[in-house]
Amino acid sequence: MRISFFLVFSSLFSCMKKPEKQWTLRNLTLINNIGIITIALDADLDTLHSWNQVSDYKCGDLKYYRFQSHKFPMIEERDYLPQCPDSMYGLTITHILHQECNTLNIEFKAAEVLSNQKEHLYTLDTTTIFKIMETKIINGLPFAICATITKFKHIEQNLFASTMYKDNFINFNFKKTSSSISDSAFIKDSYAMLMTFQIK
Repeated sequence: MRISFFLVFSSLFSCMKKPEKQWTLRNLTLINNIGIITIALDADLDTLHSWNQVSDYKCGDLKYYRFQSHKFPMIEERDYLPQCPDSMYGLTITHILHQECNTLNIEFKAAEVLSNQKEHLYTLDTTTIFKIMETKIINGLPFAICATITKFKHIEQNLFASTMYKDNFINFNFKKTSSSISDSAFIKDSYAMLMTFQIK
């Protein structure tokens, strides 16, 4: 009798849905009066870093904003490519640093951006697996969206997205690195978070 009760209880417990991850609505004010981004993010992305990446020419300088977990070290891309840690989880948003270098009167062609992104990623590593390749309208803005899985010494999952607002290219990169694909829902969750994007 006790064994039967235990089996029934175990079956009921196994059928219960796991609680969904908590999301928090975050606001990010972009410099140069570009606008304020509102996006729902995983509550684990609880820390915001911001810095400038300076290149060898002015219009190559970028502004970086990164939401990440406080559990991981802060890695800043500057004038060199930093060593990526074995474990990392975050969302990085970038745009051109100097307002006078914006893309005035240049049409944003999502399909063309997507094609260039794929070519660039494939050139970096031919083992890259493309999970999503699409163009989509999110809250009135066209987006080029690309999700990949790459195997280096660790597993790297990325969801890249690009759009244009007020003549400024804005790029998003949801990224997770780990020793294995322990979070198979990462790309799906990142995509869902991207769908909550708004800017004004």
